[in-house]
Amino acid sequence: MNKYIKLSLIFLIVIILFVAVSCNKKESYSEKEVYKGNLNIVTDAKYEDQFRTSAEKFKEIYKKVNVNVKTDSNIQGNLKNLLSDNSSDADIISINDENLEYDLNKFKNNILDLTDSVSNYKNTIISNKIYIDTVNGRIYGMPWDASPELILYRKDIFKNENININDIKTWDDYINIGKKISGDKCKNFIGNNEASSNFNLILANQLGTSYFNYNKKLDFNSEKWNRIFELKKQIYNENLIVNFNSEKELIKAAQSGNIVSVIANPYTAYDLMKAMPDSKNMWGVMKLPAFECGGNNNVSIGGINLIVNKNSKNSKLAEEFIKFALTDDNLQIELLNKYGRLPVYKNSYNFVDMDKYIGYFDNKIWKLFSDSQNGAFNIEYTKYFPDIYSEINSFLDPTNIKNKDAKTVFSDIEKALENKLK
Repeated sequence: MNKYIKLSLIFLIVIILFVAVSCNKKESYSEKEVYKGNLNIVTDAKYEDQFRTSAEKFKEIYKKVNVNVKTDSNIQGNLKNLLSDNSSDADIISINDENLEYDLNKFKNNILDLTDSVSNYKNTIISNKIYIDTVNGRIYGMPWDASPELILYRKDIFKNENININDIKTWDDYINIGKKISGDKCKNFIGNNEASSNFNLILANQLGTSYFNYNKKLDFNSEKWNRIFELKKQIYNENLIVNFNSEKELIKAAQSGNIVSVIANPYTAYDLMKAMPDSKNMWGVMKLPAFECGGNNNVSIGGINLIVNKNSKNSKLAEEFIKFALTDDNLQIELLNKYGRLPVYKNSYNFVDMDKYIGYFDNKIWKLFSDSQNGAFNIEYTKYFPDIYSEINSFLDPTNIKNKDAKTVFSDIEKALENKLK
């Protein structure tokens, strides 16, 4: 074959390969539609820095976009005004898990249906979080963060008591250890931030229920809630748990040395490291004990979701921001390392940073959190949840649990809520 023909064929093959690679290459953000304009995000102060960081990264790609992050200490109370068609101050709004279906029931005409816009990436979001945003088969929000629960424990105290955490399989095991340590050291055995990690819902999620079952009916007549009640009775009768009203109070107690173990979500673990930087060899981490040997010890409750104001003139821009903020690889890791925010993007759980050893806890704590998130049951909130949450918790307070039987307490709950659930 003529050498010129050979060279021509080689050149043609190179061109074909180049075109094939270019066509199969993942579309870069710079190749997408050019967005411009102002985008307003309203969130709680706790999440302000996370959204500002996300906004900065978004603007690096979409240079004609200006993202404003505003904080509101009472989003739930102000939601009607934030969603008003006369308002241009809120394109994206963050709301808590427990409020999503409740808010949708009240303001459905003002909350954008995201089903179509997220269809090409919804399967990359962990299923037990996007489940919360799905109502009657339609998606009205996207989860921002994951909030699985682990136990942080005083490794030094456990070591002095010759306690091997590998021997702790069940809550009964943990209670027996607590009785010994609390008696010897006069310390509170378990500390919990009730504001973000409601102990009732933690135990319920372990057993695959909540205040409501998957049929959206109250579940207090179930065997599961009888088991929860009896476990709490043991814990309260032995005075093993102290519930705090905020993370700040919980960490202050940990700093004072009065807490042996802490029920912690990723934010709590991260904030403890920052608050007690010189306590590197003090804290260890483990999954929650199960109800029985071999039982479920994965739990996830709480977090926030992003909804889009249907009246927004920037809804397409808002949808693009949400997609970027949830799926950009580098951003997920930056938010984890800077703020302790556990991503909801499945691919993130395979990143090196999620599997890295954290010397402070002598463990791969982010891997433990992600395993717990992936293994946790879905949780039912329903449109009634915010209206009945406090009332149910008042019936399940330590005094009632210590002094009454489960049948009486659950009967009282159902009577009190009978008219509210119609």
